[in-house]
Amino acid sequence: MQAPAAVEAPVLILGEDPLVRAHVRHELTELMPATWFEESGTFWEALVLAPSSRLVILSGEVGQFSAEELMHALAHRHPDLPVVSLEPPGSPSA
Repeated sequence: MQAPAAVEAPVLILGEDPLVRAHVRHELTELMPATWFEESGTFWEALVLAPSSRLVILSGEVGQFSAEELMHALAHRHPDLPVVSLEPPGSPSA
């Protein structure tokens, strides 16, 4: 009897703009077809979803927080969670 396949934790795509998140998800789905993705457009929701994620990808700012600020906040709260920003460092907030 085979053991059931382990379900990997999702990759969380975090960013305020739903069109940018959808584009990032589309691109990542082509690169990582067997990966489960979740999306969030709010910081509070990201704080809830982050502990059960295997990776957080920042696709832009969220509310008053730049991608760089979000990366630092998530790294502080979840030091073992990889967080990647697609925004160049020092990008101005809109």
